[in-house]
Amino acid sequence: MNFIIAVVNESYANCMAKLIATSYQTKVEMIVERESIMSDTERLRNDWFPGFIILRKEVDKKTEDEWKGFVKELQVHNERQTSKIQAQLIKTHDEQEIRASEFKKQIRSIKNESTRDVHRIQEEVYGIKEDC
Repeated sequence: MNFIIAVVNESYANCMAKLIATSYQTKVEMIVERESIMSDTERLRNDWFPGFIILRKEVDKKTEDEWKGFVKELQVHNERQTSKIQAQLIKTHDEQEIRASEFKKQIRSIKNESTRDVHRIQEEVYGIKEDC
């Protein structure tokens, strides 16, 4: 589940970064198109043009090595989680074995007490029969 969330999060971040870049690119294309049909008089109007220009450089696309690093990070995370879970399972198993052993002792003790009680009752019953 964590892997899916991480991949979706990464994809979302990439899409949002591309969305902003694409938005700027579309605006630039619209400006270029409008400027191509401007008259000389319109081009001389300073209030239509900003006093500065922002240049953006396209970010290099992710390489396969970056994905390998991302996948490796997820693998390490999964291995850590697996180790933790295995340790918890072993601990729980050991605790359950101890509890089972204690229950077995209690059952034996109850069985022995029950056997003694049965013998005692039988002796009392036989004693009553002999008295009659």
